[in-house]
Amino acid sequence: MAQLLLTVVAVEKVKKPGLHTDGGGQNLIVTNKQVKRWELRLTVEGKR
Repeated sequence: MAQLLLTVVAVEKVKKPGLHTDGGGQNLIVTNKQVKRWELRLTVEGKR
């Protein structure tokens, strides 16, 4: 699986609201007010 790593520079440049993913379960969520937060989705024993 190819991963698009979200680097510090890439995160600083993101301005568009929405979900930005790196392909490895880590998501950067940007709100309309330019608030940025991270979300990590993982699976343990087949459950999220």
